[in-house]
Amino acid sequence: MLAAVISLPNLDPRNQLPLPSHEIGRMQHNVNILKQAADPSRDFDLTRAMKNITMLPVDNVYVRSSNGQIQSTIHPHKFVVRFMVDADSPANPMLGHEKNNAIAGPFLMEHRGQQYHVYFGLNVDTPYLFMFIQILDHPIRILGVAMLVSTPLCLLLAWRLTRPILRLQRAVSQLATGNLAVQIPNLGRRDEIGQLADHVREMVETLKCMIKKQKQLLSDISHELRSPLTRMQLAQALIRRKQGDSAELARIELEITKLDKLIGDLLDLSRVQQHTEAPERRALAHLLEPLLEDAMFEANQSGKQLQLPHLPTESTMMWPALLARAIENPLRNALKYGQEFIWVDWYREQEMWVMTIRDDGPGVPDAQQAQLFLPFFRADDARNNKTGGTGLGLAIAHEAILRHGGTITASNHYPTGLMITIRLPIA
Repeated sequence: MLAAVISLPNLDPRNQLPLPSHEIGRMQHNVNILKQAADPSRDFDLTRAMKNITMLPVDNVYVRSSNGQIQSTIHPHKFVVRFMVDADSPANPMLGHEKNNAIAGPFLMEHRGQQYHVYFGLNVDTPYLFMFIQILDHPIRILGVAMLVSTPLCLLLAWRLTRPILRLQRAVSQLATGNLAVQIPNLGRRDEIGQLADHVREMVETLKCMIKKQKQLLSDISHELRSPLTRMQLAQALIRRKQGDSAELARIELEITKLDKLIGDLLDLSRVQQHTEAPERRALAHLLEPLLEDAMFEANQSGKQLQLPHLPTESTMMWPALLARAIENPLRNALKYGQEFIWVDWYREQEMWVMTIRDDGPGVPDAQQAQLFLPFFRADDARNNKTGGTGLGLAIAHEAILRHGGTITASNHYPTGLMITIRLPIA
């Protein structure tokens, strides 16, 4: 655009251009014809001279004497007068344009000892010239032409810059939701955008490696702790047989039980994360019926009311043990923390089956709801470690639901209570 702004004024056809050499010779021949047609006994008179000339291959003739007087075949326009003022060196004849007219000169002519500058008006058939001049004379039109030229270039540049960024943004947005399986696009660029994509790809691979090592570490620790825990249980049983029951032994047994549950949950989490068996198609009713019967029995024993709809008719591809564990954990939590009522509901939402489990307990602060599904996380309110939980139940449920291609979320149900929402694809 800078080049266009600089070059446009120089392209103005009204600017003076050097007259080509072959035209100089032709114009000089016209000067000689004028000189021969003039009356040698009188000062140069253009009107008399033109009467003596049969044909002159020009449109108009302008003659300026040394004292500035102008003779012409027609009344000179302002453009012609301006050109005479600007171009006044016969040694360098110039050519000027305006609309369909052109003027060439000056050419030196001597008559009776006086010098005259001769200019010739020419007709130039260039229809585009008028439009070009109109554009140059109006800055708004110049701006419009500049925008017309620059807009496609800017759009092309913006498309080239934003297209890879949008592809990268879509991939990163999936990463933000925890989907590390997303493929970072290979942009094939060597600029900063390409380098950014490469760095994001390296970051994802590093995260995958770290998470894999973390899961493997949990699995290894769980297996390694199982053997000494079993020996502790045997030793505690032998001591009780020799010495009888005591408060200290009861305390040891309680802690061993907690540790055994924690290790069991860690092993379950490891098995969920490393599950490789093929899924099978089953009806959701067959999976839910035994779970709901047990939940109804526990609710009745604790004096709470569990409200259930009719069993669903949908079926889906599943790992039955994993999905049962994923549903059972939030259901038992609702039975544990609910005060009087627990509501279970499900419905079809396009291609998803949605299940909600709601209680009337104390709920969970909004800031902590997303962290409920992290391993070993426990809320700071009534839902804490005093209930004996390990903080792994919802993490196991989260991994199991993700394995089935669904989602599990938590939200408070006002005025009180927590609601767990499970979404599963119906394939």
